[in-house]
Amino acid sequence: MGETGESYLVGQDYLMRSNSYLNPSQYSVEASFANNNKVQTKAANSALNGEQGTQVIMDYNNNPVVSSWDYIELTSGI
Repeated sequence: MGETGESYLVGQDYLMRSNSYLNPSQYSVEASFANNNKVQTKAANSALNGEQGTQVIMDYNNNPVVSSWDYIELTSGI
């Protein structure tokens, strides 16, 4: 995705479930849980409400970005 793009997963608790490419010191899985660094962006809020979309929003580093999001439901035992 180039030098500035990334994809990541956020849990229902707004903590990272994958490591950030752009800010791993604060938003890796380990750092997110250790420091309670939540990703509470429009994208995360909308996705966790079961919505999908694409918009220019402020990201977790407080930078304007083109963001696309969707909700993925995972279940155990499959």
